[in-house]
Amino acid sequence: MGAELSVPRMALARATANLAWGSALFFLLGLLYPGLPAGKSVPGGICLGLAVTAALLTGPPRELPGFIPPQGGCPALRRCLSCILLGSSLFAVCWNFQHLPSFPWAVVSGFGARWLLYGLESSDLRAAAQGREALPCLATRLRRAVTWVTGALIPLLVWGGLPGFPLLALSFLLTFFGQWTAAGELFHARFARSSIAGPHPLR
Repeated sequence: MGAELSVPRMALARATANLAWGSALFFLLGLLYPGLPAGKSVPGGICLGLAVTAALLTGPPRELPGFIPPQGGCPALRRCLSCILLGSSLFAVCWNFQHLPSFPWAVVSGFGARWLLYGLESSDLRAAAQGREALPCLATRLRRAVTWVTGALIPLLVWGGLPGFPLLALSFLLTFFGQWTAAGELFHARFARSSIAGPHPLR
């Protein structure tokens, strides 16, 4: 299988895995939060189950044994922020649908993760412009535009009184799409470096 076919699959597997980890985090935090009744945690459990199922169904392709995960600047931090961002985006939709009060810790963690990733991706663009990195820039610019929509425009519309559920659902979908392109960009860059350094790992 060629890299052009495997990159989207590997990127989807990475995004769904991040979603599952982030969903588990916010489900457990919701259980521990005294302002969330135990009976109200069932929809969150359903969201977690769907996220885990998606991660299992889109797991890393078995035809890529020994594939080395891509490495970028601060990879562990970026992975943690991506998990927090996806989990908070999904559970914001769930909790808004249940008409639960806004949890400050969830809002702050999701908002902070979103804009910290924006800062890291801005540094990627500067590095690419200076020739220090060969990362493609189109997907990064797209995600930066998505961040302004999901991290600034949509919150302002929700606080302005517009229906929160459809806007938060749109925010989650855009966030997931952005994380899929982020993973795809890194895998693409890894494949490009591998093809220059030696035999392609997929061949």
